[in-house]
Amino acid sequence: MTKAEAVVYSGISLRTLEREISLNTIRTKQRRQVGRRSVTVLHPEDVKRLRHDFTPLSTVETAASPHDSHEEDSQLPMLRGQSPVVTAVLQHLRPFVEGKPAFLPVKEAAQYIGLPEGYLRKCIKEGKLVPIVHGGYYIRLGDLHRL
Repeated sequence: MTKAEAVVYSGISLRTLEREISLNTIRTKQRRQVGRRSVTVLHPEDVKRLRHDFTPLSTVETAASPHDSHEEDSQLPMLRGQSPVVTAVLQHLRPFVEGKPAFLPVKEAAQYIGLPEGYLRKCIKEGKLVPIVHGGYYIRLGDLHRL
């Protein structure tokens, strides 16, 4: 099974698949092709196991909170190995974090927290804030609240 076939079959992203390959959780071989590049072939049993590990078990029904407008919004998928307690906590926190980005660019972070942009950049230089660099600095909201 090729990587593209495995992505379609398992329903996971190519990046996740490649991460699992790099962790050696999936057995691979190289299939040679005359006049072309070799193709990475994945072991079907490992892809089947990966599909099983990454598919949700069921949805967990919880009491609808006043923040939920639809009944289906009050349900979160339960993943294998996830305890019902964790699912209940995530369900409780969902209205507070829904719709808010996890990371903000420095300019928006400064406006959000009410501090000067220069101060945030100084904190990055001093190591008080650890940014994600992706075409600019992005700061985690949790780190902003710790300032």
